[in-house]
Amino acid sequence: MNIVDPRLRGDDEENEKEGTIMRRVVVAAFAILLSFCVLSAPVHAETATKKPTKESLLEAWEQNLKKNEYTVKLEKTTEQGVYDYETTIFPYAGKLKVLNTFIDAPGSYYYDEDDAENFSGTVEVELAGVAKEFKEQYQRSYYAWLRGNSLTYNDRTNKWYTPSEWAGYKKILDTVKDKAVCEPTEQKKEAAPTFLGVLLSWFPMLLLIGVWFFFLIAMRKPQKKQALLVDRAFAHYDKTEKLLEEILEETKRKT
Repeated sequence: MNIVDPRLRGDDEENEKEGTIMRRVVVAAFAILLSFCVLSAPVHAETATKKPTKESLLEAWEQNLKKNEYTVKLEKTTEQGVYDYETTIFPYAGKLKVLNTFIDAPGSYYYDEDDAENFSGTVEVELAGVAKEFKEQYQRSYYAWLRGNSLTYNDRTNKWYTPSEWAGYKKILDTVKDKAVCEPTEQKKEAAPTFLGVLLSWFPMLLLIGVWFFFLIAMRKPQKKQALLVDRAFAHYDKTEKLLEEILEETKRKT
């Protein structure tokens, strides 16, 4: 029958408990580090560009034509796609018929880099009773009027723009870009790192250092226990040796 020293058994149980605690600490530290990396990672999911509809194009065209400074009258009739129309850009009062609406995908034919990223739409119309001679007679004003039927869609604002509105919008964008280039000092001030940003960026490294220190301290405990066990073993050995010597002396005396 093997008799185990209760002190050694207690040390084994304590070592097992410490091993369990160490495993839990490692798992918890890894989970925290992984969750931090996931949360702090930049989101690269690209939002899908919302494609404009022909209905939105036709509605925007109608609103823009109504508020045009040369439009005197624009009213829907009972006939689908037909309007009562009067304008002063050239002498005309009659029926305006929508023949077709179509939308071009970004980069279809634009050479301007800004325009190439946007949808373009056109409403093809017909002025009832207008002959070829009338178009030639009022060629410049007629084609200027036709240009107003082509709109540009911006997915940032979800809005259709007339050529003049789009030119003004691009001017604003260009001004903002020029200002950003000409004032790099302000950009630097805005991009200055904050204490919270620095802390978040260093958090994974600090966490790893903390785990490393924990392991370093935990590894020293078994070494101390092993040294203690060796001392105890030597003490037992000394006691056993003394006991054997006493037994030997007693045996000699009796003989």
